[in-house]
This record gives sequence, structure tokens and C-alpha cells, in this order.
Amino acid sequence: MSLPVKEYGIQDIFKMHEWLEVPASNGDPESMYFLARAYLEGGLVPIDYYRSELWAKRADAAGCKDTRYVFPWLYRCFDHSTAESVEAAVQYDFQHAQSGDRWALHVIGDRYRFGKGVEMDLEKAVECFLRSGDEFSQRDLQEMYDAGEWTPEVKPNPRKVIS
Repeated sequence: MSLPVKEYGIQDIFKMHEWLEVPASNGDPESMYFLARAYLEGGLVPIDYYRSELWAKRADAAGCKDTRYVFPWLYRCFDHSTAESVEAAVQYDFQHAQSGDRWALHVIGDRYRFGKGVEMDLEKAVECFLRSGDEFSQRDLQEMYDAGEWTPEVKPNPRKVIS
């Protein structure tokens, strides 16, 4: 399947340069984050996963907390990942989950549920979803229940350390 081709005019490129690239190049973490999203999602520029990852890493290093939303999409939702980038994504997710990040816990649960970068383990998936407790985790637990993958009567210990 090929993506639709969009014609990018000089105005789009100028806007991108003026609005995001200049402030990002000057060290603005929020501009770096939005630049990473722009390259990930397309819009003003063509989709470019390499540049998206580059700007997301710079924004993360500069202290932007919102990059936690870019990395999961970048590393998981598109089949551009090399084994090296999948390993980096797994490490990134586990690092943020250790600090109690609910989104990272949800993403790790998703990894365990579908075997994305880790060995498939439904019990660990449920543990992550229960520890996360966010609305997406609740939805996934309901999906697992409906599919017969999990029942609430068999609850794993949510305080167990996930390795």
C-alpha cells in the first residue's frame, strides 16, 4: 500500500522553517517536539521518520515531557523500525514506566499483549494495564475480557515489578 502523495508548496516549507525549524534550532524544546510530530504525521512537510526521531530525541534531551507521545507512534505504529530502533523503543518505555508514567505502562502492556519488541505475555500485559489504570488500559482490558484473554477473577499482583 502506498501513501497518497501531497504536493508541498513553497509556502508550506516557509511556514515550517519560520514556525518550527528556527526556534527548534535555537534550542526551544516545544518547537523540537512539534517538529518531530510534523515529520511523523505529515502536513506541512512529507513524512520523514528519521527526522522525526532526530527531533524527538533532541526534545526529550531538552526536557520536553510530550515526546512520550511521539516515540510510541514512531516506533510502533509504522513498520519502518529496524531491530535497533525497536530495542531503543523498548528501553525508552521501560525507563519511563519505572518512574510511574501511566502512558508508558499502557504502552508496555500493549507490547506484551501483542509481542511488539518483547515476548508475548498476556499476564504481564494485564499487570501493566492494571498498574496504568488510564482509560486506554481500561479499554484494552475490556477488549481482552471480551476476547477471553483475561478475566477479572484472576488478577495478577499490580505491584509486581515488571522486568
